[in-house]
Amino acid sequence: MALQWYLIAVFLYGEIGVITLLLLPFISPARWQSIFRSSLVQKCARLSNISFNVFIAILLVMVMELEEKQTDFDALKKQSESTNKEYNRLLNEYSKARVKIEELTGVSKT
Repeated sequence: MALQWYLIAVFLYGEIGVITLLLLPFISPARWQSIFRSSLVQKCARLSNISFNVFIAILLVMVMELEEKQTDFDALKKQSESTNKEYNRLLNEYSKARVKIEELTGVSKT
């Protein structure tokens, strides 16, 4: 699952990088116009709606999967807390029994 989130992070950081590049003033407006009129950018523009919807669907699936994992984690956490409480109860019971045995026999095992 870490690989999936890594790929999403790489995509989002790449998107931030592209936006930052677009904001830099060292590229002239004429150059930007020629870039945006290129056939590659035109093909990407035609496919952008579909790719955006697919990417949003993938993100929604990832968030639902993350919610499921969080629910599993919460259940395990609750179970471990319950086990810890039982262990503490048994430890206290053992300590009380040990004190009682020491009182009855007069022997201290410290």
